[in-house]
Amino acid sequence: MENEENTTKNPTAEDLVGKPSIDSIEKRKKKLKNFFFGWIKDNYDKAFIVIIVIAFIIRFLIFLKTMDQPIWYDTANYLATGKKWGLGLDIRDVWYYRRAFLWPAMAAVIFKIGLGEVSLRFMTVLFSTGIVFVSYFLIKELFSKRLALAVSICMSASWIILFFTARPMTSIPATFFALLAILFFLKGYFKEQKTSYMALFGLFYGLAILTRMQYLMLAPGFVIFAFFKEKFKFLKNKRLWISVIIFLVVLTPHLVMYNEHYGNPFKDMAIKYLGIGALSDNPEVELDEKHDVPFSSLFKYFFDLPYVLTKPMLILFIIGVFFFFADLALGIDKVFKNKYLQKKLFVFLIIVVFYIVLAKVAIDYVEQRYIMPVLPFIFLIPCYLLFKISDDFIHPIFPKLDKKYLNILVFIILIAFLIPNYNFGHQLIDSKKESYREVMQASVWMGENSQPGDMIISQSYMQTQYYSGRTTYTYYIPSEMSYPLEDIDKEGMTEKEINLKYRDGEFKDMREELFHKYVMEFKPTFLMLSAYELHPEWLYNYPIKHNDTWQPVIGFPPSE
Repeated sequence: MENEENTTKNPTAEDLVGKPSIDSIEKRKKKLKNFFFGWIKDNYDKAFIVIIVIAFIIRFLIFLKTMDQPIWYDTANYLATGKKWGLGLDIRDVWYYRRAFLWPAMAAVIFKIGLGEVSLRFMTVLFSTGIVFVSYFLIKELFSKRLALAVSICMSASWIILFFTARPMTSIPATFFALLAILFFLKGYFKEQKTSYMALFGLFYGLAILTRMQYLMLAPGFVIFAFFKEKFKFLKNKRLWISVIIFLVVLTPHLVMYNEHYGNPFKDMAIKYLGIGALSDNPEVELDEKHDVPFSSLFKYFFDLPYVLTKPMLILFIIGVFFFFADLALGIDKVFKNKYLQKKLFVFLIIVVFYIVLAKVAIDYVEQRYIMPVLPFIFLIPCYLLFKISDDFIHPIFPKLDKKYLNILVFIILIAFLIPNYNFGHQLIDSKKESYREVMQASVWMGENSQPGDMIISQSYMQTQYYSGRTTYTYYIPSEMSYPLEDIDKEGMTEKEINLKYRDGEFKDMREELFHKYVMEFKPTFLMLSAYELHPEWLYNYPIKHNDTWQPVIGFPPSE
C-alpha cells in the first residue's frame, strides 16, 4: 500500500496561481541583503558594525538613565509648542517664529498619536546613532576606511554627542541631516557627478535647516569649495541648481511662516544675525542683537577646543593640524586641479568658515552643541596624525611588523585617549540629571490643580507651560498688558523697550507696583518661586506682603 503522507505531489497550474516563484523571492531577498549589507566588503566594514552596535548600546543605556529626567528651557520650548500644536491646547503661543519648526512639528505628531516624551527621547537615540553611522561613510568618501573607522569611534565617545543624546533638542537630529547632506554633496558634486545625489543633498540640507536654522552657516563653505573646484563655472552647474531648488522647496513652509511674522526672511536674517544693511523696520531686530564683534572674538570657538576634545585628543589635534594641512599650504596654487588637495581644502573650509561665521552670529557665548556638524572633521585631524606616526615613523623602524598589528595598536591608543572624553560626558549627564526636578514636580501639580484657561507666573515659564499645560508668563510685564502706568512717560517707547527697562531696573522704585498691577489685570492662579531662576528680592517677599491675595499651598524641597 502507498503511504499518502510520503507521496510527493507535483503542483498543478492552479496551485501556483497567485504564488511568486522561488526564484523571484530569492532575488528580492538578495536585493534586500545588498541594500542593508552590500557595503560590508572588508574587515574595516565588519569592525564598523561592531562600533555602531556599541554606539547604540551606549546611547540606549543613557536613554534608560535619563528617560524621566526634567527638561530644560530650550527643550521645553520645542516640546511645549509640540503639545500645543499636536493636542490643540488653549495655551500661550511661546514659539519663536524665526526658529525652524521641524522638531516641534515632529513632537506634535508624537503627542497627537498618543505617544509621549519618551518616544522623542528614543528618537534622539536613533538620530545620535545615525550620526556615528553617517560619519563613517563621510570620512570614507573623503579619505579611507581606516580613518573613517577611527572617526566613528571618536563620534561614539564624544561627550558633546553623548550629553545631548539625553536632551531631546534640535542639535542631534539636525546634525544627522546635515552630515547626510555633506555626504551626498561629496558623492554628487565632488566624486560621481550624479544628479540623484545632488537632489538628496538639497533634500537633507533642507531638512537640516528646517530643524535648526543655524546650520545655514555651512553654506559659505559649500560655495567657496565649489569655486575652488570649478571657478565661476559652478554658477552654471545644473546639478547644483537642482539641489538649490529642492532645498528651497523643502524650506518653503518655514519661509512662509517667517515672512508672516518678520517680513522678508532673507533681509531679516541678514540684518538680525549678520548686521548687513540698514536697520529693519521691526524694532525687535535693533534691540536683540549687536554686531560690532571684536576681531579676536571671531576665533572664540577655536579657543574652546580644549573643552571639546579634552587634553589627550587636543594635543594630537594641535600637532595634527600642521601635518594634515601641510600639503594644502605648500600646494595652494595647485588646488584647482588636484583632487587630493581639494579634499583637504574641503575639511579646512567646513571647520574654519563654520567656526568664524558661528562666532559672528552667536555673539555673547560659546555653546559646544553648536559645533556638532563639524565634529567628524575635527576628530579626523588627530586620527590622521596617529596613522601618520604609525606609517611614516614606526613602520620604517620595524619594517617586518605587519601593518595590520600597527593599525590595531593605533586603535587601542585612540580608544585610550578618548576615555577622558567619554567619562566627562557621563559625569556631566549624572551631575545634571536631577536639575529642575522640583520645577517639574511643581508644574505637574499646578496643572493637576487648575483648570484650562488658568494662568501661572513662573520664571521657568517654558518648563512650567510644558508640564502644566497652562498658559505661563514670567514676572516681566507681558506685551499683552494694557500698561496702566500713569507715572511713566511712554512717548516713543515700544512695549519691548518698556519691558527691557523694567527688567533692567530703570523703573526700580516702581517694579513691585507694576507687578501688582500686572497681577490685578491678569489674575494668575499660581505664582511659582524657585531657587533655579533669578528673582528680585521683593518678589520673594511679595506673597507675604499681599497675603490677602496669595497664600502658600505647596512646596517642593530639593531631593538632595
